[in-house]
Amino acid sequence: MYKSQAYLYRLDWAKPKRTATPAQREAIAKALLARRTCRVCGEVKPYYIPRRYGECLDCHEGSPS
Repeated sequence: MYKSQAYLYRLDWAKPKRTATPAQREAIAKALLARRTCRVCGEVKPYYIPRRYGECLDCHEGSPS
């Protein structure tokens, strides 16, 4: 069996991971809140609203299919 290793980067050249700025964190928080807010009833759900429905599961179950 052939065993080899290939290192794709050098650890001594690696830079520390960048941290998000307060403005970036705020924008991320707003985006995640929008993903949990139903467009139909306006309620904030404890789960992300499915993109294929565009509404929470409660509103989707109540709508005619």
